[in-house]
Amino acid sequence: AVAAVTPFGIVTCLLLGAMIATTDPSAVIAVFRDVGAPALLIRLVEGEALLNDAAAIAIMGVLLAMLTGHGGDASIGTGLRELAKGFSGGVVFGLTAGRIAAFLLPALRGIAQAEAAWTLALPYPLYLVAEDVLGVSGVVSVVCAGLVIGALGRTRMT
Repeated sequence: AVAAVTPFGIVTCLLLGAMIATTDPSAVIAVFRDVGAPALLIRLVEGEALLNDAAAIAIMGVLLAMLTGHGGDASIGTGLRELAKGFSGGVVFGLTAGRIAAFLLPALRGIAQAEAAWTLALPYPLYLVAEDVLGVSGVVSVVCAGLVIGALGRTRMT
């Protein structure tokens, strides 16, 4: 809609849309907690919000690369392919890393400080490997790994 009424191109307008597309579920989560909604529902809403934020960041990265000329062929088709590659690769890598991290939690033998250190130290190298080595979205990888550890880790963490 903005592209139709402004002199800016579609890529610039899509970048604006990606920046303002994320929502903040704080009020919804507060209401859920007040009414005693199931914890699974609260985690689902929180996870959806995190994935929405990660998707917006991935979309912004592709659009910025297209605008600055770092995206190779600066077309919508190329941008969509790059987004699909970055997002889906980030999901697969994050799910895999999260499963491995959750699988290794019992090896820490219930030492709370070690478990906290493990889960706090994981996101940064995970982000770096995803972005710099694999060329996929590091933000999506970290979010997916966190969701997996949050889902599986509750039965494995002290």
